[in-house]
Amino acid sequence: MWTNTKKTAIAVKQHVAPLQANEVANIRKRTAAFDVQQLEFREEFRKIEVLQSSCSTPYENIDEVTACRLVSALSIIQSFSHFLGIMIDVTRRC
Repeated sequence: MWTNTKKTAIAVKQHVAPLQANEVANIRKRTAAFDVQQLEFREEFRKIEVLQSSCSTPYENIDEVTACRLVSALSIIQSFSHFLGIMIDVTRRC
């Protein structure tokens, strides 16, 4: 009986190993895509004049910032954070 249980466990382990490897590859692809999007967002964020310390009239220029772009970028970050198991609530700040 114990021998059969060990054989079954080995068979299941061999059957599940490719599925686990595939899932790991998918997670790595998604995290790589997230890193690319995060870098793009960071560069775009740095270009916003209102958020730079050299901006002489930040309150007058704040209307020029497109809120939709920021909200969509934050929603992308939030969706990836849920995927990665990180709880970030960015919607309440908008």
